[in-house]
Amino acid sequence: MDFAVDKTKVNLSGDYVMRQAGYGHITDYKTGHDSYVRRLNRDHYPRLHLYLKNETDKLIFSLHLDQKQASYQGSHMHSAEYGGRIVEEEVQRIKSLIVRLVTEQRNKAAETQEEKKPWYKF
Repeated sequence: MDFAVDKTKVNLSGDYVMRQAGYGHITDYKTGHDSYVRRLNRDHYPRLHLYLKNETDKLIFSLHLDQKQASYQGSHMHSAEYGGRIVEEEVQRIKSLIVRLVTEQRNKAAETQEEKKPWYKF
């Protein structure tokens, strides 16, 4: 499931958002592609797997659920779900996190502006 965030409205890096969401960065040793994963339990699978595309004006998140590792030799494909309850709930969780991070960032910027008072009084 894909969703995008407008970078002109959100001043956050994709890597920061993913770390705050509990994802770990991985690099596929076969393809060299970077992505992020979040385990659903102690086992390696199932796991949430997210690719992040950083475009000029937006961040594109592409999320799916890896159910298991490839079970046949010579294949790099696996059982993945690109929709469903778990994926939809995770998309909503990430979107809510982004809203919270942006709100905190704006509140912090406003507090910093309030703290900057002139050194002189009239």
